[in-house]
Amino acid sequence: MVDLILAGCIALGFVLGILSGLVPGLHLNNFAALLLALSPQLLAQGLTPFQMASIILAASISQTFFDAVPAIFLGAPDSETALTVLPGQRLMLEGRGIEAVRLSALGSAGSIIIALFLMVPVSWAVSSYYDYLMKYVGVLLLAIAMMMIQSERGPWIEGHNLYIQYSPYIVSCHRRSTRAELSPSTSIPKRN
Repeated sequence: MVDLILAGCIALGFVLGILSGLVPGLHLNNFAALLLALSPQLLAQGLTPFQMASIILAASISQTFFDAVPAIFLGAPDSETALTVLPGQRLMLEGRGIEAVRLSALGSAGSIIIALFLMVPVSWAVSSYYDYLMKYVGVLLLAIAMMMIQSERGPWIEGHNLYIQYSPYIVSCHRRSTRAELSPSTSIPKRN
């Protein structure tokens, strides 16, 4: 038998996810904080913590599908969708904005399917090796950070009159020469 209260909670979460996905600046955390503030009243009315969690879960899932719309069509992304602005707007300017939203929705659906398949093995692995991982979590995070820094082959980063290039072993800084400094009427600046 279908629990109508649970179905209503999931529908409410779906609507909240649509709202937080389509309105720029309105995040799911706003609704989660509102539910947390109202939780004593909701518990007194007979709503269980599982039903409140289902509201938040349904809202977070539906938000992943709808937050691409303002990021692509309005250029107003949330912090999670900031990387979709440039490719999405490029497709929109080519007249393929609907395709960009469809590709984002396919990516969201694929990530949910992969998360469902990985939920059981990852939770088993983490629960089995939790004590061992907690001993070495600092070393593990440091190793991941070092691998990320070592794999970075980015361009020069322009600083305040300096170009800075990061490499795994050395940081090199070079003074930027402006056109005024290189013109024949001025002398070449001295390096400090």
